[in-house]
Amino acid sequence: MNIRSVRVFARETSFEQLLEMQEKLNAVIEERREEAEREAAERAERERKREELLQLIAGEGFSPEELLGLSEDAQKTRKKTLPKAPPKYQFDENGETKYWSGRGRTPKPIDEALKAGRSLDEFLIKRCFQHCW
Repeated sequence: MNIRSVRVFARETSFEQLLEMQEKLNAVIEERREEAEREAAERAERERKREELLQLIAGEGFSPEELLGLSEDAQKTRKKTLPKAPPKYQFDENGETKYWSGRGRTPKPIDEALKAGRSLDEFLIKRCFQHCW
């Protein structure tokens, strides 16, 4: 709210109402101030306790990582990647046969064909498990 809007509002409101509003606003502001001070004190107390605990842990010869079971080896391990999915679809791109597993983003030639009304089944790789002739 800008000062001009406040002045317009004040001109249209009686002086008694403005004083009443001021008292109520002052009370609300004081409540918010007390709440902010209380929250700041709680944060400071929590930080003080955290520092105390870290000093106690260090005094006993432990690191926070050791207490959490995070050894150096565990920190160095990487997430295992999934094996590459076998191709499920094949398509032609500039005269070259390409393959797609069906995972991830749809290749542009397949996407364009689907938008043109073709079926995804048309691109399935035909697998022959018995004698095919």
